[in-house]
Amino acid sequence: SNKDLEKTLSRLDKALYRREIPIKLRSQKVDSLRSLLLTSSQATDSLRIILELGDTYNTLNIDSALWFYNLGLSTAEHNGTSEIKTRFILRKATFLPLLGFFSDTEEALYSVEEAGFPPGMEAEYYDAVRQANFYVGLFFRDYPAVREHFLKRSLEAQHHLLEYLPENSPRKLLNRGEAYFYDREYNKARTTLEALIADLSESNPLYARACHVLADIARLNGDSNGYIYYLALSALGDVRSGTLEVASLQELGNVLYINGDVDRAHDYMNVALENAVDCHVPLRMIEASRMLPLVQRAHEDSEKRAMTFLWIALILAIMALAVTAFAVFRIRMKQKELEFLTAKLADAGKMKDDYLSQFLRLCSIYMEKLTSFNRMVHRKLTAGKADDLIKLTKTGKMVEELSEEFYDVFDDALLNLYPDFVSEVNNLLLPEERMVMKEGERMNVELRILALMRLGITDATHIARMLNYSVNTIYTYRNKLKNKAKDRESFEAQIMSIKSK
Repeated sequence: SNKDLEKTLSRLDKALYRREIPIKLRSQKVDSLRSLLLTSSQATDSLRIILELGDTYNTLNIDSALWFYNLGLSTAEHNGTSEIKTRFILRKATFLPLLGFFSDTEEALYSVEEAGFPPGMEAEYYDAVRQANFYVGLFFRDYPAVREHFLKRSLEAQHHLLEYLPENSPRKLLNRGEAYFYDREYNKARTTLEALIADLSESNPLYARACHVLADIARLNGDSNGYIYYLALSALGDVRSGTLEVASLQELGNVLYINGDVDRAHDYMNVALENAVDCHVPLRMIEASRMLPLVQRAHEDSEKRAMTFLWIALILAIMALAVTAFAVFRIRMKQKELEFLTAKLADAGKMKDDYLSQFLRLCSIYMEKLTSFNRMVHRKLTAGKADDLIKLTKTGKMVEELSEEFYDVFDDALLNLYPDFVSEVNNLLLPEERMVMKEGERMNVELRILALMRLGITDATHIARMLNYSVNTIYTYRNKLKNKAKDRESFEAQIMSIKSK
């Protein structure tokens, strides 16, 4: 499934990221064997160590592997048995084709065949013939007839090999599965190899070979996901075993490139080429270098598109940030405006409370005065002093006192509500007609009339009642004020527009 496929590719990505670990372990093994070789005093022990060194190097660095096989061969000429000598020749013949030494390969294999190999080495001989001919065939990818010739020789050797491998051993199951595959018995090959990999660890070199064949079976059956899946498992096995001489990873990169996964294809092809260079395998270098330029170009195009998308995303992000900043600025302005209005409302509420307090105080004063007046009238009438009441009411002294109380409260409230009222009125008057009001001084009649007008009391009758004047007197004052104004016609409208604090 696509889910399994992506999971396996992700596992391969992680393994490639840590690919130096298994390679380092193999290098440590090489160092350990070199130390043993330096301290070895027995020829048989030295030859055994040299062979193991060559085998350790054989998929890590082909030049080094061949160097140790040549060293072992020259040493075995003088101190070794025919068996160990034959083993070194077969090992050398197995890997010479990877360097393009085809004639040397033929010569080495012919020398073993002509001399005859010791009993018990049949499996090693046929395995070497199988692998050598398979590698030679890979070089002739563009020459199908030649390629088929060597692959046929490889298959014949494999059939012989099966006769000498232990029954049900992993090597026999692998070679049997491969033989089924090359004989086009794909169902048998798949069944055999699937059973094999179920019992092998991913770090076993046989695991990678088996998965590669399963990938070819999936490819021939048109199973694209299966093809990629088993190639990924094969490449994963190569990485886990620290193998640099690999085919699966570069083939996987090629398939992923065709399927449009350019970034992975680029990464895999680069690693495959690095491995081929480090392992000194011209065959793998040639195969990787064929596809890498195309993948590199596609990868660069992909990066350009990604960079374009990144710039577009960045510009959109900046625009979004600018819009957000503007929105935040507007919200802050609205918040400040709201705070200002809230403060004004709070001030207005406080002012309302102050005026209500003033009004209640004035009412209290009037009620107190009225109560006192009522008591006095009651006493006078009870005592038979009605004449005193007539005299008191005739003078109007009480009304005058109450009016003075009202003026004090009114002036204080008005100037608290409109602290700049006097200066604003003076701005509307001619310079020579302006009114000067000293600190602590009460407003005059003209200012009180204008103040009542500003409060919305424009009717002359109401103004006369509140100020205890006649209506004619109020009209006279209003006309005088208009005559003092800079603009007689709009004077009263301008008074109405004076703002409170």
